[in-house]
Amino acid sequence: MADEKKITIEECLWYLFQCRDQVHLWHLQTKSYAEHKALNSLYEAILEHTDEIVEVWQGHTGKRVAGMIPIKTSPYVNADVVSKYLAQVMKWLGQLRSETPYEELPNLIDNLTAELAKTIYLLTLN
Repeated sequence: MADEKKITIEECLWYLFQCRDQVHLWHLQTKSYAEHKALNSLYEAILEHTDEIVEVWQGHTGKRVAGMIPIKTSPYVNADVVSKYLAQVMKWLGQLRSETPYEELPNLIDNLTAELAKTIYLLTLN
């Protein structure tokens, strides 16, 4: 079995920016009020936690977030597609958490991962 490609923190930050935009779009497109509210809460959490993660990373490295690759989003299909996407984001965060050399980042990553897991659960309540 081949090893999965390791993502860098810069790539993970890009994924979080993409996730923010994707979740925001789905929040606006769903016809379910419960999903609309759950995705809105997640969108706000992604904004807050990503900002914290980026600022800690910048504080340790002295780097600034570079220009981003154009972000592509997909239209809303259903809650299962959203949940699978959020599970992938959790996987990226898990990899980042296991590889970060900065002691503050695991707790910040855990906070965002908890929000993603909570949203996956909330999407089952429809």
